[in-house]
Amino acid sequence: NPPVKLPGPILTSEKPWEAFSIGWSCVIDDDGLYKLWYSASDHDQWAGGRWHLCYATSEDGRHWEKPELGLVEYDGSKRNNIVLPACKLAYIFIDPNGGEAERYKMVEQVRGSGIRVGSSPDGLVWNLPDELVCTLKPDTPKQVYWDERIGRYVAWLKLMVTDDGKPMFP
Repeated sequence: NPPVKLPGPILTSEKPWEAFSIGWSCVIDDDGLYKLWYSASDHDQWAGGRWHLCYATSEDGRHWEKPELGLVEYDGSKRNNIVLPACKLAYIFIDPNGGEAERYKMVEQVRGSGIRVGSSPDGLVWNLPDELVCTLKPDTPKQVYWDERIGRYVAWLKLMVTDDGKPMFP
């Protein structure tokens, strides 16, 4: 479909946990329901702000609902749409090989360490092991999918490199 410019943003900062910024996001069309995971921050990260991975749904891709999930406490309440605290750069996809318990996969950058992969049956409650699958530190969210043609998972990473081509943050 050709892109259409809409008047104004389709998702706005309405809650305290997303008051400073709504950042990186990932959208999945899951059997006709659009599911959105997005990074949100309550304050400037350099002034003590906290990042969270939040969740919203839409039937048309324009009007989004932010359900109260009851999963993560924020300032004394679980009445929010936060999926994970302290999560800034995550990419989520439906894994055709995952089975029901691991239908959703998340590739997350662990601050200062590398990349880990988690799984979830519903995209909301996650099993996130401490083990890293990669020690590179990309500077943006990742793109990951199962490539049926080659029978492997494929990841697209963007790294900052020095003039001699070495990773800036090895």
